[in-house]
Amino acid sequence: MSNLSFQVKSKSAALRRSDLPVEVRKADFALVASSHVSKSVPVSPGTYFVSTSLPSGERSFTQVEIPEDKDATAILEINTLDSEEKADGSSSEQAPAAHYLLEEADNFTVADSEVEGITASICVKLRAYAGNLTSNDYRL
Repeated sequence: MSNLSFQVKSKSAALRRSDLPVEVRKADFALVASSHVSKSVPVSPGTYFVSTSLPSGERSFTQVEIPEDKDATAILEINTLDSEEKADGSSSEQAPAAHYLLEEADNFTVADSEVEGITASICVKLRAYAGNLTSNDYRL
């Protein structure tokens, strides 16, 4: 039995540090394991497909070949489409990660609607979490 570990490759340091969920599937797409990037999973030798999804719905896939009695690492590349390029050519590493946690502030508006003479205003407040909520390892 070999161990399969995971690594996120992204321009965003915040995404590289994120403990994203991963799925490991056999070549016939049968689910072998569900885990997180920070935890390796035991697998038999063979070909596997590894995927992760971001809160935005964007997914990253990779194929990995596990040799007999050797550990392997699946590298999940996340190329965000919304990275902010600055005038000097550098990019903001926080922008892509922030987009996945909550939309840009200027995308939120207060919506007014009128239904049969009833007027309602909707105000939205969001709280961003970092970490893993399911294992109670997170911060605001």
